[in-house]
Amino acid sequence: MFLRIVLIILFIIISENKVDSAPSTLEPRKNYELALTRSDDLFREGNYTDSLLILENLKESQYKNETYLKLASFHLFLNNPYEAKLNLKEIKDQDPSAAYLFALALKMEGEKEEARKLLANFFSNKLPENEIEFKASFEWAHLLIENQEYQKALKPLFYILDCSQDQKLKEAVFFMLAAIHIENQDFIDNEEDRNKLFSQAYGGDLFKKIQTALSDEFLNFMEFENNLTAFKRSIDAETTNPLLKSALILYDKLCLKGAEMPFSEKTRQSLIDELKINFFKRGAHSENEIIYLAKAFVIEGVLKRSKSSIQSAKSLLRAPNLIISHHNRREADILEALASNSLEERSLSLTRLIESEKSRTDLIKLWFYKGYNDYQKGLYDGEEASQTKSLESSKEAFLMCLKLSENDNIKKDPLKILESAYSYLLAISLYDPSFEALDLITSSKKACSQNLMDNLNCFEQIKTHLKEGLSLDLKTIIEKNPHAEDFCFLLGLSWIKNKNYEKALEVFSLPFKETNKKVRAEYLCAICEQKLGNEKLSLARFKDFRERYPNHELSEKASFYSFSLQDYLMGEKEAVKHLKLFPEKYSDSPLCIIAYYLLGKDSTKDRKSKDNNWIKRKNLAKALDYYNLAEQKFEALSQKSPSISKEYECINYQAGLSKALLQKRIASNSKGTKKQIFIQYAYEELEKLLDFVSKRKDPYFEKARTEVQYYLSELHKLSGETKKAKEILFTLISQNKKEEADHFISKSYWKLAELALEDNNPKEALDLFEKSEECNVMKWLARSEKQLFLISKSLSLKEMGKLDEAMFHLSLAVNEDSLSKLRLKAMFHRAEIYTLQKRDELSIQQLKAIMKHEGEWSKKAKSYMEKYYGTAVNQ
Repeated sequence: MFLRIVLIILFIIISENKVDSAPSTLEPRKNYELALTRSDDLFREGNYTDSLLILENLKESQYKNETYLKLASFHLFLNNPYEAKLNLKEIKDQDPSAAYLFALALKMEGEKEEARKLLANFFSNKLPENEIEFKASFEWAHLLIENQEYQKALKPLFYILDCSQDQKLKEAVFFMLAAIHIENQDFIDNEEDRNKLFSQAYGGDLFKKIQTALSDEFLNFMEFENNLTAFKRSIDAETTNPLLKSALILYDKLCLKGAEMPFSEKTRQSLIDELKINFFKRGAHSENEIIYLAKAFVIEGVLKRSKSSIQSAKSLLRAPNLIISHHNRREADILEALASNSLEERSLSLTRLIESEKSRTDLIKLWFYKGYNDYQKGLYDGEEASQTKSLESSKEAFLMCLKLSENDNIKKDPLKILESAYSYLLAISLYDPSFEALDLITSSKKACSQNLMDNLNCFEQIKTHLKEGLSLDLKTIIEKNPHAEDFCFLLGLSWIKNKNYEKALEVFSLPFKETNKKVRAEYLCAICEQKLGNEKLSLARFKDFRERYPNHELSEKASFYSFSLQDYLMGEKEAVKHLKLFPEKYSDSPLCIIAYYLLGKDSTKDRKSKDNNWIKRKNLAKALDYYNLAEQKFEALSQKSPSISKEYECINYQAGLSKALLQKRIASNSKGTKKQIFIQYAYEELEKLLDFVSKRKDPYFEKARTEVQYYLSELHKLSGETKKAKEILFTLISQNKKEEADHFISKSYWKLAELALEDNNPKEALDLFEKSEECNVMKWLARSEKQLFLISKSLSLKEMGKLDEAMFHLSLAVNEDSLSKLRLKAMFHRAEIYTLQKRDELSIQQLKAIMKHEGEWSKKAKSYMEKYYGTAVNQ
């Protein structure tokens, strides 16, 4: 466990003992040491392969035993205990240093009994003679204590306290003895030894204070701040105590513990600041101190969403000259994972560590961190599907943590992890009532701590509120129990999942203390108001959130929702201005896809003020640019995150479709080369969309596929390829059953009817019009489309000689919309039928009514009047 010290001291001692002064051996020794220096330099740089290769080549030298030790220590550092043992196999029974490293390798592989026996061979009847042997005897004592052989362990431990010059090793002994004494007050049978342990030479009162600080009672949430303040006063009163440095490092550790507790952000930050001040004040730093500082930066980075704090942690852990023990190397690896830039990255990093970890204790810790990470992700995920998935993953990780803890020899520290795991599982069961977390606790063999019992009581109160709808003072509950916030928050999420937004609003309006929950709760209050239809309140809440938390990850959503969808669609000036600025401020947000799509829609419309003055005119070229930007943003974000939500896939599809239909519209209003170019643009876009929707197995995209094929048929018709248009339309009809017919199936019959009419086949056209009506075509059509349908059907009836029926359909079209230009078209065709029926007076009245307007149909009416009624045009 003390590889750093081994690397610094072990080889100095060996070198001092083995360097020969004979001139004939000086040169080989010098070359050997140069090779070692080069190997060390490469190792510090992280070039482990080349460093180890140099050492492998030195195995054949006359200093092979030293080389074996060096190779073993490096392999232990790299968590390769098997390779370390291979290098130590021949010398472990002769050299205490080799035995020590071999025992560490065995311990890393979980072979503690073998490690204990190996070290016992050296120290059962022999006292350590140098610092390396002191460390080996400490490791032997540690293994004896784990095997509950306390009395046998005391002799080597007291000998270290009396004879070792290594202050850090002596501090480790004090901490070990203090921890044992808390669990077993009678572990020292001999009164002389007991008095010796508590003597002033060994720390006296400060040793007792350290014992208190290591106890469960010290970490009680309600008393922690007072206990920590009292412990700090005890430390400040000492100046020469041999345990002073140990007490200061323990104080740092306790500050870290407090920073992880659910206190206010201000309290947690002050504890982090205290640790940082202490670190820089002390100057020289042990590996533990460096690890604690790195952890403080990680906590601060998560707490404040500070990238600089996360970077500081990474810089500390990746320092080129940082060589630390295996235990702390694993702690550093965990901290590296926790310092990931996102919850997703953190989950992947923790999973990789889990896959490579062999230590049961470390696995418990890793599964807990993964469970907590996925729990946080579920807590703050905005989409129900991914929220449920994350909480399910969290539940599985916590359960694995508990399963691994079934070993009765689990150390005390991880048991606090298990206590938290149980509490988080209780919270998850409020979100997912099918999961009975309470049964896990009642069936557990582990004794419940007072903290867990308090959490159970709090949970029962919240669960009663959830099941029976009783009115409880949740505010008071939150103030008394740190886990109550989690219980209440999950309660609120369960109400949202069940669409009970009034109850959810009640919960999220509570005064949460923990900053992330408090901010998230404010955002969810705005969501609840929105779902309840309280538009003014929801918009006000979103705007307030945007202004108060401009750098929060939810600020982009709050900013987007601070205007209503109606404001965006109706082109409200401030809303459109806000939309234009949105992608500049939140360039990585998927909401940019929606913003660009809405800006494209807005650019296709003319806007007038209430007093009929122009605000802006439509700009179709600008609209195409915005639709392009929406597609490009979707492509960029989907490459970063392949699991982009369906909502944005749908918007991407709508942007592409709007772009294709706009290109088709430009083509239909153009001639010659321009027309052909835009037909080709629209064709390429629709083909791309067809490929996009065909790859997605979802009812929405199955209907979208029909929609794209329908518009492809219209495009072929526009380009004069009526045969291809008919093939597509007949394929659409054949692929769908009549009872499953939708908008585009019914319209397919209609368009086939129009093509039949163009081919002078009114009978077939009329049959197709009737099939379209059987598919409830009128249910799907907009007002203008209904007019077109009625006019087209009337023309087929006219060609069939069914003039009265044709007149009836034209009258329906005229009455459908009194302001539409299509009304004039229907009136013109009515005039034609009146002429065929010899009802000239009615025909002239229709034509004169049309001529009062301007445009295409007015000109046609005038021409028709002159042709059939001559001077009547001037009457």
